[in-house]
Amino acid sequence: MSPYKIHQRCAPALRKGRVLLAGDAAHLCNPWGGLGITGGFVDVGGLFDCLAGIWHGKADDSILDLYSAKRIEIYNTVIDPASQVNLQRTTDSDPDTLLDRDPFLQACKRGEGDEAVRRELLLSGLDIRYDFTQNYKKEQEA
Repeated sequence: MSPYKIHQRCAPALRKGRVLLAGDAAHLCNPWGGLGITGGFVDVGGLFDCLAGIWHGKADDSILDLYSAKRIEIYNTVIDPASQVNLQRTTDSDPDTLLDRDPFLQACKRGEGDEAVRRELLLSGLDIRYDFTQNYKKEQEA
């Protein structure tokens, strides 16, 4: 019996009044690929930008609703699907042929000798970010 059970889930909202969720309090995914911890770091960075915007008068508290919506959207469209595929790779019934069947692993293999492919793979990880500062009030509005 294992004490760990793999979960894939996200809270229905990351804001309820003055309570805000980030990281594992907001969402969980399996450990394959490190998307849970990475997503948590990005949550905190985005939440910081939102709170700093409020503190400095560049945003009102509606930016926290946007934080909730965007982080849930990114979990559902990027983190959860990628995490699930990573888990499936670990339990593949024919790991000897996985490279032949997995486009991501094929891209990683191509990246070994191709700087442009390697760069594209590394930058694709930025898909889990969202720049909340773009929603700050313009200087004349502040």
